[in-house]
Amino acid sequence: TGSNQSRAWPVSQRMDITDATPTDEAIEAAPADLRAYRTVQRAPRFKLYPTEEQRTALLAWEKSLRWLWNVCLEQTRMARARTRCDRQFLTAATEKHSAALKGAKAAEKAGVPFEAPPETETVETPLGCWKWPDSLSQQRQLTELQRECAGVPAVASLSSVPRYAKGAVVTALETAWKRYFALRTPGEPGEGEPQFKRSGQSVPIEFAGVFTHFDGAGWKGSVYVPTLGDVKANLHTSPFACRRRECEGDKCEVCAARSARKLTRIVITRDVDEWFVAIAVSWSEPEPTPITVPIVGVNRGIGILAATSTGELFEGPRFVQRAQEQLERKQAVANRRADARHARCEAVRRAVDAKNLDAIAAALKGESPKSEFTRWVNAMLRWDAEGRRGFAPRCGQGENEKKAREQVAKRHRKTRRQRESHLHMVSRRIADAALRTIGSRLRAV
Repeated sequence: TGSNQSRAWPVSQRMDITDATPTDEAIEAAPADLRAYRTVQRAPRFKLYPTEEQRTALLAWEKSLRWLWNVCLEQTRMARARTRCDRQFLTAATEKHSAALKGAKAAEKAGVPFEAPPETETVETPLGCWKWPDSLSQQRQLTELQRECAGVPAVASLSSVPRYAKGAVVTALETAWKRYFALRTPGEPGEGEPQFKRSGQSVPIEFAGVFTHFDGAGWKGSVYVPTLGDVKANLHTSPFACRRRECEGDKCEVCAARSARKLTRIVITRDVDEWFVAIAVSWSEPEPTPITVPIVGVNRGIGILAATSTGELFEGPRFVQRAQEQLERKQAVANRRADARHARCEAVRRAVDAKNLDAIAAALKGESPKSEFTRWVNAMLRWDAEGRRGFAPRCGQGENEKKAREQVAKRHRKTRRQRESHLHMVSRRIADAALRTIGSRLRAV
């Protein structure tokens, strides 16, 4: 659903203030071009089946966008932490620097020399000026960051991400801050402040509709993703499909009145090891005819999932309690592997402190040269040889631990899907009961 956009009535057919309010029969009998229209927006979700190369690229994009979110969030928090005096000083410096830039551009256009005032020499670029980091300024700074820090691995990997996806992440962060300031009480910390995204957390990858499209239907469907090409998808239904029960295809009034169907954007998300795409579409259609629906009250509880005003009770299946045994067993396996990794890492740290190469070789016995643990040990040795500059490298999870963590996440995902499916069935059952009541009343009349 979206904002209603009503067409204005012609001057000859407009009603005066003294006229009576038009009845429902008059509205239904009005010409089609005078009916009120509304803008409908839907975003059905479909499952993606990317190839191995496409999956690797999507994971790399997700990692880079997560790093971008954390960097922009850190910049905003640092700006909020400044004192009022610092903000006033930097604001004045920004204004002087902006005036100097405008004077330099005007002098260059006129072909005359220009000398910057002495007070603007301390401010070299707009990056050093004070300005609340909104989405537009952060995107401009991102361009300079990619140009000046091209050798940094995190920045270099960010350069391979499409530009619109990076802009969508920065815009989403600004929207999150606006929502936080709108809901919090002045003078109090409030809740819902944007948080840093941890390693492995999914980040949406968004593209505008002008850069992408979808083709086919069912298992032969595909979604075009910039720089990746066509990605196989199960388009089990058309995003523009009419969901009215009385739809008659081409004869349907709503289907015939749809105009300017357009794809607004697509959003790619990851759920553990599965990829999904939400295709957002919009169109205009006439306002539906209002009908009288009996009101059904629903009271949700703990012992009973829901109780309706008609006296119907819905028991809760308790999917979490059913999966508790499996979750504890899978979580124990993941914890054991994590404890073993911490013990091995601690032994290597002690060996590096003691310069004991034999202990390091014993810790690496049986490890693959390309494993995560071997790369971390080599990084620790380089860090020690370079005089221990900066922080010590962080040991990542091994393949076995990653598999164990993935099994735990999959079991949580299954429980979540069971609960969502059950809630959909309960709501559908309540709605069908209300529709049957309407039908019985109409037959009685």
